[in-house]
Amino acid sequence: MVFNNVTNSLRLWCEETAAAAYQASRRLTSGSSQAAPLPLSCRAASALGFWLGSLTDAEFEDFSAYRAAVRSLLPVRITPPLPQEMNRAEQYRIQKVESAFLDRLKSLCPDCASPGIPYFRILSEEEASGVKARFREEWGFRENSSWYPLSDEDLRDGEALFVMDFVLAPYLPGLLNLLGLPDRHVYRLTERWYDLPNCFETAELEPYDGNESVYAAKDFSWLIYFSHESTVTFAGAIVKPVKELLRQEEARWNRYLFGD
Repeated sequence: MVFNNVTNSLRLWCEETAAAAYQASRRLTSGSSQAAPLPLSCRAASALGFWLGSLTDAEFEDFSAYRAAVRSLLPVRITPPLPQEMNRAEQYRIQKVESAFLDRLKSLCPDCASPGIPYFRILSEEEASGVKARFREEWGFRENSSWYPLSDEDLRDGEALFVMDFVLAPYLPGLLNLLGLPDRHVYRLTERWYDLPNCFETAELEPYDGNESVYAAKDFSWLIYFSHESTVTFAGAIVKPVKELLRQEEARWNRYLFGD
């Protein structure tokens, strides 16, 4: 049995809990010249939300087995990359998140309604290996210790489009529509931080957020790469419709780069 509805409800709870903790931290430091530190409760809830993606589409014998799998995420999955040595106050904050999370789990039933949040699944190690191989075979894209903007030499034969992220930003809704998101799913590969999985199946684009990301259609007919140099690379079947979407901006950008 698959319990994506329950997983999504728990993921939404994690997102809301993390957001509330972050906003509370900002209010406490309002007027200070120092940035608010990310509270442990926010980090713990975010980590739980991330690891719940490992249960998306997973098969379980029954709801009891599913709940056992969820409980197994505690506390191991929410500790890294949290501090290894925490004082009592920090431990209490983590335990409070765990307790509230388990209460939320108890309140959900197998046929509960599923909230409308984007699909997110952490690929298994074996599946991720195959997807990464396709990134290399189809697009010449390899994981490196440092990622750099793709060039024509990195891509297979075919047309590519390179723009800056600020050029694309106003057109993201149109791009999502072109890709058919969130109704369709795509593969996402990110920079590896700590020792977390970095290959996912998702239904949304997340422009550069601290981790570089490369996206591909599930048939690998197109690729989009967001780099930390603020460049966005389009390649494959998506190039022509994106050029049409950015027709006016592409002309302006070309004039900026190459003059009249």
